[in-house]
Amino acid sequence: MSIPFYNLNRITTEDKNFLTKGNKVLETTGVGIDIDYLERKLNCIADIREKALLLDRIGKATNAVEHYTDIRQEVVGAVIKAKESRLDIAFLGIVNAGKSTIQNALFGIAIAPKRNSPATSIPTAFVYKPELKEPRLEIPEPLLELSLERLEQLRRLIREKGLENITEQLGKHTESKEIMPDIISGNFDKYLTNIPTISEEIYNYLTKLNDFYRICWMLGIGQPPVEHYPVVYTPFYGITENIDGSLFLFDTPGPNEGAPVGKDSSYDKLLETILKLTQRTILVADYTQPETIASDNVIDICKKVIQIQGPDSLLVLVNKIDQRDSSSNDRTEEEVQSRFETELGIKPSQIIEVSAFEALRSSTTRRDLDNCSLPLQEIPSVKELAKIASPLTPEQWLETVTREIIQEAAELTWKKSGFETFINKMRALIKNTEYETLKSAITIAKSSLDKALEDIQQAKDQLNKDKNSTEKSVIRLEQEIEQLKNSQKTIL
Repeated sequence: MSIPFYNLNRITTEDKNFLTKGNKVLETTGVGIDIDYLERKLNCIADIREKALLLDRIGKATNAVEHYTDIRQEVVGAVIKAKESRLDIAFLGIVNAGKSTIQNALFGIAIAPKRNSPATSIPTAFVYKPELKEPRLEIPEPLLELSLERLEQLRRLIREKGLENITEQLGKHTESKEIMPDIISGNFDKYLTNIPTISEEIYNYLTKLNDFYRICWMLGIGQPPVEHYPVVYTPFYGITENIDGSLFLFDTPGPNEGAPVGKDSSYDKLLETILKLTQRTILVADYTQPETIASDNVIDICKKVIQIQGPDSLLVLVNKIDQRDSSSNDRTEEEVQSRFETELGIKPSQIIEVSAFEALRSSTTRRDLDNCSLPLQEIPSVKELAKIASPLTPEQWLETVTREIIQEAAELTWKKSGFETFINKMRALIKNTEYETLKSAITIAKSSLDKALEDIQQAKDQLNKDKNSTEKSVIRLEQEIEQLKNSQKTIL
């Protein structure tokens, strides 16, 4: 999705509202907001905005308007992140590691596509919006146009090669092939343009959109776009206390989700682009599949993350820890951390053990208790929680429990899942991000202006060179005119 241009006036209405909001929070709670710091931060951002205005004028002066528009957009994007204290996280994991379940546990509802076979092929942003009651999906117009264009390309390819050959080429991806009848009949066009508003329909829409782009990717029509992507604004029911700042989770295709992998492959390029767009990466590993921890794919991802984002930017979630058998010789937490440190050079402080299975049951129960008017015994998520929260059968437990007991059971399950440690880690990352994004905005602005000064100097040198050349040409022309006058006199 293209970053929108920011209002480049020094004092904006949005800034005033931002400060007013901070003052109200301070008056209401008495803690958490440093208004003096906020004012200094906004003044710094205003200075950067003014520098961005210079880039426009430099572009016109150096006949490089398009080039400097791109540079200004990068500066403005950095300004937006700095102002919002925005943390962008790439979410990665191999198939079946539980990446989508972890995200859905944060949301308290199934929005991120999940299944036992590859589900993610197009990056999708999930944006933390605690003020919302329900998720809201937005599909950028350029993505919609590209989807319809590729849909027509896919139909042409089916006509040229035949459906049987195309189906054979897709191989084992049976779920992706299920949308073929709608693609051929023309119904998929309507499906793409009809953006859903209900959470279950959003889940289905994203699932089919991912299947469609996987088909296009596998058939060589084109890799999924990175500059434009679906955006889901949603509350995070897994977060009981609001986070100060903005949180963007980029659900990113894993290395074995149906795309080509290898040196200079389209997947490597997509991954590199995502890592440059984000500041941190969460890599989901599967506790039950220890052989995947040090697989070539995982090692390559870790190396690329460290190369682009830095050694401390990677956070590893070891999922499915609920399947550890304490009575057997299953690997302890220390042994798991040691393996990551030995095989991949990742510090123990960057590794968190979680159970997405338990966390999802906790967060969906909390969400349903807030939004569902059904009797407790009829709420599906409460029945699922009962299976893991009590030694009794779900039926026996639900006969005697109260809403308060269920809420307490959900909280205990959440703590047991390891997600509280995970959320606290994200809070700390966002706090650090507030300073990092401001520093990044300043660095990008300075770098852009330094480059602009070089361009201006080169333009100035070229003008001086042109001026000298012009002056010499004028002198030669005057000499030739004088010679012509003399020749004219001789002839006359």
